[in-house]
Amino acid sequence: MTVAYAELFTPTLLTDPDQGRQLIEALITHVPYWTPHRYGFAEPPRHKFSLDRVEHFWSQEPYFRNAARTLNGSVDVRTGPWAILSKIKMSGRFTQELSGDGLGAFLAACGAAPAAEISYGMAHLFTDEENAAYYRDWFELSPAKNEANTKSAAQGTMPYFLRDLYWANLFGPPYTELFGIERLSSAPAAVARQLQPGYFYLQLTDDIADRAGIAAIRERVKAHIGPDCFYDPKATTPRRAPRFITSAEAGLWTPPEGTNWTDELRALYAKAPKP
Repeated sequence: MTVAYAELFTPTLLTDPDQGRQLIEALITHVPYWTPHRYGFAEPPRHKFSLDRVEHFWSQEPYFRNAARTLNGSVDVRTGPWAILSKIKMSGRFTQELSGDGLGAFLAACGAAPAAEISYGMAHLFTDEENAAYYRDWFELSPAKNEANTKSAAQGTMPYFLRDLYWANLFGPPYTELFGIERLSSAPAAVARQLQPGYFYLQLTDDIADRAGIAAIRERVKAHIGPDCFYDPKATTPRRAPRFITSAEAGLWTPPEGTNWTDELRALYAKAPKP
């Protein structure tokens, strides 16, 4: 079985209803098969989705499914002192309704939405084995994997490198600054365009199901835009990545009672804006 997967990362706490409405409307427009049907935390999700309930949907930080029950989605808000990005994750069994460029058009619409504030997004088609590796690599590839579990899980690979280049890629300001707009614009991909200042969309082939085409072009595009920004087990040079701000540094984390104040955490928290 093959799995269609899409992921969006944002530094925001996903509390802005305009942000939620723009993202959900983009999904409904470009990937109607993945329109939320039921959402919540119970099993099965007890709330029924409709456009006039977008604000309630967004306020729940929900788990959600589509009507066919082939989509699993979640909204995960950054928590803890080391967290750097909130995440919207969607995955489901690949069907013909997902062929073509619909998921890519969804990502591009998110990058063009004024309230979205997306730092990075991707969409890809995985085999079951590749999908399992994608989840596993989030924890296992990070140089921080031997540090405290909370820190490693919160940061994943993002502060160190991108795991790979996928079929559709949305680069927000941290990554457009890292790669450079001129280099992204000249990438030898099917689609390479700036969406608005600071946001760039890169799509390797016309169809997400064109696995052979993706495999043929991926390494060439990575070599063009910056191979040292991607994970490479054979690399002998350091990887490049944006400088992300943790929740503690950004003043988004309130220390709970009983916090274990290590020297590293105390130094991190001292950088937070003062009231």
